[in-house]
Amino acid sequence: MTLEEFLSKYSTALFTLAGALLGALASFLTASVMAQKEIRLRLREKLLDRRIEAHEHVIDLSHSMRAMRPLGGLDAEGELARAPAVFISKEVFDDWLNHFYQTMTTTSTWLGMSLIHELNLLQDYVVNLNEFLQQVPTENYQRVGQIIRLDFIHFSDSIEKLAFEFFTNDLEKLRISRLPKWHKYPLKETEKRIRNTDLFKHRDELQALVRAK
Repeated sequence: MTLEEFLSKYSTALFTLAGALLGALASFLTASVMAQKEIRLRLREKLLDRRIEAHEHVIDLSHSMRAMRPLGGLDAEGELARAPAVFISKEVFDDWLNHFYQTMTTTSTWLGMSLIHELNLLQDYVVNLNEFLQQVPTENYQRVGQIIRLDFIHFSDSIEKLAFEFFTNDLEKLRISRLPKWHKYPLKETEKRIRNTDLFKHRDELQALVRAK
């Protein structure tokens, strides 16, 4: 049987087989593309969930810094005397400090660089604050909190604002901050902002609380 006779006799079967093979190949390619899209979609959802959760934790941290406890009476400015609630006692502050470091550890990978910069500045401030508090008796913690109350309010406002920028501007961006990037403000800026806090501007008044044991 010649090739021409073979093709003439079996052309219908060959075309049917070729169509089936092409159909199967097209189905396979379509399924493969759909599977890859599904994988990317699930990965995107997981990354988005992680980023949302991280920013929510930062916002919770900012709220914990802004919660105030009335101390009774008025302060020197004639306002209601109050201090951040985390200064109720040494034990309460230590619990908050653990919460702060846990938040820093679990969220930093998922945050934008601006927020990481601000949180690391806050961490530098907290390290200095905690070092000072080691010399202060627990009964003087609330007075310390009253003196540096605005520091906590300002840091709370700044990190909350940067966290909310994620929800308003960057929610759909899935780029994760690269670890090699410098994660702090320039040293001069860090030193300047730390020096401008009440913790440093009122250190003489605060130092009196160390001596008042």
